[in-house]
Amino acid sequence: MTVHPAAHTTRSTGSARSTRWVPFALVAVVVVPAIAGSLRLVELAGGPHALPANPRMTASPLPVVIHIICAVLYAVLGAFQFSSGFRRRRPGWHRASGRVVVGLGLAVAFSALWMTQFYPRQ
Repeated sequence: MTVHPAAHTTRSTGSARSTRWVPFALVAVVVVPAIAGSLRLVELAGGPHALPANPRMTASPLPVVIHIICAVLYAVLGAFQFSSGFRRRRPGWHRASGRVVVGLGLAVAFSALWMTQFYPRQ
């Protein structure tokens, strides 16, 4: 009796194709909050007021600025962590951007905690 090793199976290209849209869909979800955040940043920089005034943010703008910038970068870079093409072709980029995403996530979390704890309640 002859024993044959298990045949090596590969992923079909259909499943790889069906997940290509995931990073772009995740970035599309971020577009509206990114626009609102950029309007808030313009307001905090002294530009026109496009959003309702929030005196808590104008009194201490640094946590808000950190939160908005890091959240947008986190969402965009984090979305491309799901791209199997980037992981396969550029594993160094995937690892480096993953480390950056972790740092950005921590900055978002700590700035949110700062605003929760130290901004006066509405």
